[in-house]
Amino acid sequence: MPGTARRLYFGANTARGFYSLHSQAIDERLLRVFILKGGPGTGKSTFIRRTGEELRERGYDVEYIACSSDSESLDGLVLPSAAAAIVDGTAPHVVEPRYPGAADTLVNLGDHWDAGALQAARSEILTVSREVTRLFAAAYRCLAGALTQMEQWEALHGESGALDLAYVNQLGRRVRDDLLAAAPLRPGVGRQRHLFASAITPGGYVNHLDSILANVQRRVILKGQPGTGRHTMVSNVVAEAVTRGQDVEVFHCSLDPRKYDHAVLPDLGVALVNGSDPHAFHPRADDRVIDTTAALRPDVLEAYLGEAAQVRRMYSDLLEQAIWYLRMAKLAHDELETFYSAAMDFDAVERRRVRVREEIEALGARRRP
Repeated sequence: MPGTARRLYFGANTARGFYSLHSQAIDERLLRVFILKGGPGTGKSTFIRRTGEELRERGYDVEYIACSSDSESLDGLVLPSAAAAIVDGTAPHVVEPRYPGAADTLVNLGDHWDAGALQAARSEILTVSREVTRLFAAAYRCLAGALTQMEQWEALHGESGALDLAYVNQLGRRVRDDLLAAAPLRPGVGRQRHLFASAITPGGYVNHLDSILANVQRRVILKGQPGTGRHTMVSNVVAEAVTRGQDVEVFHCSLDPRKYDHAVLPDLGVALVNGSDPHAFHPRADDRVIDTTAALRPDVLEAYLGEAAQVRRMYSDLLEQAIWYLRMAKLAHDELETFYSAAMDFDAVERRRVRVREEIEALGARRRP
């Protein structure tokens, strides 16, 4: 039987630039991490995808690590049952071996390119590379502006007196206690694995919540306006769960990575999910949905409807502008890839990939009963 598949992100385009969680997403219990090096267009994503497809067909459960700057590309692959992973270690991820040789193996696809052909295109490569960098910087400035407007929106609810903070705190405690009612106390502190479920991409806002939550039995979905305590509720559940010794998958906000959007407790089969826009997540019939907008006093908000609408428009405009810059950056990056792909010996890359896949299979075989 083919294995299962999940899709998620290790990094995201955020208001604070490209934000990488690679070091917190890769479990130290993995026996082998293959770190791919090489320029754009050297076949890293194809290397990852083909390996994942072949191993999934052989019965391995896989986690595909999506690329936030190209929805068609992959940044990595994790195979929990084989205790192995493959990750793209080039910029902007910049993953380096933590335990060289003992656990981490560098796979340099630059070994299979024609250096002379790349040197001949040096001027064009430098020009396009600078343009890619410029476009990403412009996108991040727009995302920073969008976050400022989101913070204005959140502050409006609190500073206007519309937010019933006591209600928010009481609701948060009820959600936390209800979710963790069946969580036994375990010795030690639970492990946290930090990830992204969503990303702001050249194609717009993308999330993989359906994939991530497919096998979670009990799901609490938070709906509501900004500033009504959703992020705080998720953070409180994470803090209490790890105190009880429970492992948690913590999914960060892709606009402001300091905030938590979702928490999954795999051993308990439960999740707390921020299901408000822009996540576009549709609950199942058996999900519990909580609308945090009930914490806002409509009579107070009425005087601020015009201001709130203006802030929403500015937020949306800046987010759209950021996505446009990301789209232009991808087009420039696609051009950059053509120089490298024309210089590659992909037959040699494929032989290298097969050797890596065979090594992962050998690891998995040793771990299977």
